[in-house]
Amino acid sequence: QNWWVVYVALRNVALTSAWTGRLDQAVATSDEAVHFSGRLGDALVERNPRDSGRRAALLRSAGRLGEALTLLQDACAVLKHGGSDYWLAFCADQMALLHADLGQPGRARDLLGQDVHSLPPEAAISRWITKSREARAAGNRPLAASNEALQAINDPACPARWMMLGMLESARDIDPERALALCRHVDEQAQKHGHAGIGLHAVALAADRAAQSGDVASAGTLASQALSLARHVWPVGMSVPEVMLCLQRGFSAADNMAGADEA
Repeated sequence: QNWWVVYVALRNVALTSAWTGRLDQAVATSDEAVHFSGRLGDALVERNPRDSGRRAALLRSAGRLGEALTLLQDACAVLKHGGSDYWLAFCADQMALLHADLGQPGRARDLLGQDVHSLPPEAAISRWITKSREARAAGNRPLAASNEALQAINDPACPARWMMLGMLESARDIDPERALALCRHVDEQAQKHGHAGIGLHAVALAADRAAQSGDVASAGTLASQALSLARHVWPVGMSVPEVMLCLQRGFSAADNMAGADEA
C-alpha cells in the first residue's frame, strides 16, 4: 500500500506508452495514476506542475483539450513563481500547441518568447518544432531549424526520440527527394528504438512528400504502409487528422481512390 510508488510506476508507464504510440493505454494509465494520487495529499498530480504538464500533453494528444488547458494554465501559474525553467518551457510549448490545435496560432506565438539556450538539448528542439507548427497552423511555411535546434539534434546527450522528431520537422522544409530519404532513415531508427508512433509519423510524412515529388509508386506504397500502422498505433508528433491527410494525398497520387476515400 505504498501509494507513492504505485503512482510513480503508473505515471511512468503512461509516459512510455505515449512515446511508443499506445496513446489509448497511456491515457487510461494516466487516469489510473491520478486516482492513486488522490491518496497522497500534497502530492496530487494537479499540485505538481511537472506531472500535470506531462499529463496535459497526453490529454492534448488524445483530444481532451479542455482538461489539458486547465492543467497547463495551473502548471504555468505555479512555475512562473520560482519553478523550473525547463518545465516552464515544456508547459509553454504544450500550451502553444494546444492553442494551435484550437485554431488560435496568435495566442500560441505569445507563449514562445522564453530563452531556452541554457536548457537541455531537447528543449531547443521542442521550441523550434512548436514555433514551426504554429507557423503551419497560421498557413505559413514550416520554419527552418534554428542553429540551437541543429546543434541539439547532433548532441549525443539528446534523447533519440527528440532527435527523430527534429529530423521529421526538418523533412518538411527541404526538397522532397532529400525529405523522403530522411523520413525513411527516421523510420528505421524508430523501429530500432521501439518508437512505433514516431515511425507512423515518418511513413505518413514520407507518403506526402513522395506525392509532392511525383514519385507515385512510393507515395502509394508508403500510404498503404502507414495506414496499416495506423490501425494499431497512434502517431507521435503528428495528429491523426494530419496523418490521414498525408495518406489521402499519397493514395490520390497513386490513383488509389479507395485508399484515399478511407483516409
